[in-house]
Amino acid sequence: MQSLSGRVRVGLALALALTLSSGAGARVLVSQADALAETFGDAELDRQRLLLSEEEHARLGERAGSELSSRLIVYYEAKRDGQVVGRAYFDDHVVRTMPEVVMIALEDDGAVRRVETLAFHEPRQYEAPRRWLAQYDGKSPSSKMKLGRDIAALGGATLTARAIDRAIRRSQAIDQLVRTRAVEAVETSTNR
Repeated sequence: MQSLSGRVRVGLALALALTLSSGAGARVLVSQADALAETFGDAELDRQRLLLSEEEHARLGERAGSELSSRLIVYYEAKRDGQVVGRAYFDDHVVRTMPEVVMIALEDDGAVRRVETLAFHEPRQYEAPRRWLAQYDGKSPSSKMKLGRDIAALGGATLTARAIDRAIRRSQAIDQLVRTRAVEAVETSTNR
């Protein structure tokens, strides 16, 4: 485990910069490292990887209502005093014709802790404001989150709203699998 400092911050910033440098006029709003630090404070962050089977990949895509871009999931687990306090997933997707990178930070129970736009390549007027993103805070996987009803519409930026909504649903579906695997690992170790 490592806290978010020095080398890790530089590594995260470089990885994000390389990922986003391909688009002309790209707007990086906040670095991955800063978003993690702002969301989880002094918690220890542990970078995790999860390789989904083809069956899990398909099942999670169905549950989320949109296909997952990869079978390899990279996420950060935040711990305080050895206890998991949450996880963060980074979802990169195309909004209209250009990419966006969003961090979906979840509580340990899967409820949304924070949604943060890290990079947005579309014109600024289509970017989701922080106030709109905050509507998702506290929403669990079982919460009602229908756009235009439970979550206010994002006037003039419908495609952005849909892209972020799909990213949150994907992250929560993945997180449910992560939490299930963690429980299974504990049960296996206590039964030995």
